[in-house]
Formats: sequence, C-alpha cells, structure tokens
Amino acid sequence: MELKLKQKVVLSYFRTQLKVRAVVSPKRAAKWAFDLFCTPFSGKPKRKQPPLFKKAKHLTVNFEHKRVRGFVFMPQGNANGKKVLIAHGFDSCCYKFERYITPLQSKGFEVYLFDAPGHGLSDGKTIHSLRYRNLMLQLHEQFGGFDAVIAHSLAGLATALSLEQLKVLPTKVVLIAPATEASTAVHHFTKWIPMAPPVLTAFHQHIKSLGGNSIEWYSVSRVLPTISNCNILWLHDEKDAVCPYADTATIRAAQLPYIHFITTSGLGHNHIYRDNRVKKQIIAFVANEPLPFEDERFLQPPSEHRKHDTP
Repeated sequence: MELKLKQKVVLSYFRTQLKVRAVVSPKRAAKWAFDLFCTPFSGKPKRKQPPLFKKAKHLTVNFEHKRVRGFVFMPQGNANGKKVLIAHGFDSCCYKFERYITPLQSKGFEVYLFDAPGHGLSDGKTIHSLRYRNLMLQLHEQFGGFDAVIAHSLAGLATALSLEQLKVLPTKVVLIAPATEASTAVHHFTKWIPMAPPVLTAFHQHIKSLGGNSIEWYSVSRVLPTISNCNILWLHDEKDAVCPYADTATIRAAQLPYIHFITTSGLGHNHIYRDNRVKKQIIAFVANEPLPFEDERFLQPPSEHRKHDTP
C-alpha cells in the first residue's frame, strides 16, 4: 500500500515515540503501543447525521463509566416482535448502516444501532474485541436480548466472542468481513509499528492480562465450531485488505451446516456492506426468507471494482 507523505510522517513519529518509551520501560511502551493499536486512526470526525436518524429514539447506555449512545427504530406496519442489533466495525459508526434500517423496519423488526466506545457519538478513545464483546453482552441483557445480530469487521469478532457467554443466542447472526483472527491484526500492526523483542513480549503479556487469554484466543474460527444452535450468514470478500480472506480457510473447510458462507470479489472490506446485493441477502436471511443468491460466490461487475479499501 502506497503511503501518503502525512501518513509517513505520522508513522515515523509513532515509531520514534515507541523507541523512546522502550528505553525507559518496555512494559510501559507496550501498554502505549496497545492503546495506539486500539485507537481509531481517523479519530472521531464530526459526521453529518443522516435525515433518517431524526426519526429514531435516542438511547444512552452506561458502560465502563462512560456513555455509549445509540438509536432504536420501531417497526413499520405489522410488528413481528423481534429485535435486530447492527454493530459497526473499527473506525466506523452506526450512521454507515443507514441502508439496512428501513428494509428491516418494513419486515416488522425493531432496529438497534450503537456507536462503539471511542467512535461516533459515544464516549471514550479506544476499543478492542474484549471491550466490544462486553458491551454487546450488556446490550443483550439491558434490552432483553436480540433475535438477530448484524456485525461488521471488529464487531464480528466481538459478536462471536459474545455467543460463548449468552444464555439465549440470537436466532440469526450475520458476520460481514469479520476480524476473523485478532492475531492477524496484531501482526499487521507490528509491521507498521515494529517492536523490539522485550516490548513485543510485554505487548502480548498485556493482552493476556486483560482477559486471561493469549491473542490466539480472540478468534472467530475458534468460537464458531462450538456454537451450533443459531444460524450464521458469513460474507467475506476474497480481496479484503483489512481482514484477510485467507483467515477464513479453517471455517470454510469445516463446512459447518449452520454457517452459510458467501464469497464476494472486488468489494473489499468496507464496500461489501454497502453493496445492494449483499444488503438483500442479509435482509432475506434475517427475515427468514429465501436467499436471493444461493450460490456460494457472486462477483462484483469489473466496472464497480474498488481500487481502495476505504471506510
């Protein structure tokens, strides 16, 4: 990936900061690096609220002594008594999933969306999969459980981790380009921000101190074979530059009967959830209707291929 001058300057600054801190204390340098790893790279830009969100009821949840803000949209027409939670990925926000709201409302669902800590309208500066998982567990408890969850990227990993602890599982789970292996994200991070061996060791020790597990534990591939009492739709692009398609090999090879896996091509990591065919597939799956695309693969027309995998 070709870096812009500003990106190169920022990377150089972070690398220098890490080296200076490592001289004083590898442990503190590792903690600083982990916080950087968990910080959205675009910060919290002021995004214009889509008009549709003015029709929603605003929600505020107290989580880890901070406020997490979100919205709920009530059904249009006949309510089916079911609730859907839509969870965005890293460096994103719930506004990005506007296109899913009205179709789900028209099917009778209540639709819930929240900005993760450190994102959008919510408080905080950082997010990681364990924190996101804990938030999702709290949301399930506070709002009486969700019948379906639609999750992108980091939220996909958090959703998978939450399934291990929920007493009542969602009937439907949609994973859109989930962060399949947290170890891959850490590997990519250390390529951009190299760490001396003592710092890298302390980095992994810090991760283990958070929840008692090594980075390999944070894995969708580890969790899903143990979850058999909910239906899962997994969509992933073979050209995903953020959450590599190669990480899905274990799950695809397992051919678990409760997972319907669909491969796309040319949609990348972020355009995949914006694609109309993907949206139709997800809405039909959640509404328990026949899937528009039964094939395991559908391709994006060449004219619509995206050269850049931007949020």
